[in-house]
Amino acid sequence: MYLLLKEMIKKHPNPCVDKHADITFGGQSTSIFPIHGMPDKYIFMADIWRPKNLIDARYIWLPIQFDKKGAPFLKWMMGHWTADEH
Repeated sequence: MYLLLKEMIKKHPNPCVDKHADITFGGQSTSIFPIHGMPDKYIFMADIWRPKNLIDARYIWLPIQFDKKGAPFLKWMMGHWTADEH
């Protein structure tokens, strides 16, 4: 499934939806991690560079969700979330 997911992301180069989706929520995609023990559950990771303040670099961690057709999407989520919810 992991390789299939990577191919799906290639078909949908920016699977982000919602506010600031056009700029990948201010980050640059870095990795996709499968969640151990949870088939078909993945976490998207992106880094946020702050060129004027490199020590303030941060990361975005979001669950990869799938629509009814099976296409992956990322929706901005503030605060706490768990893989069980998505």
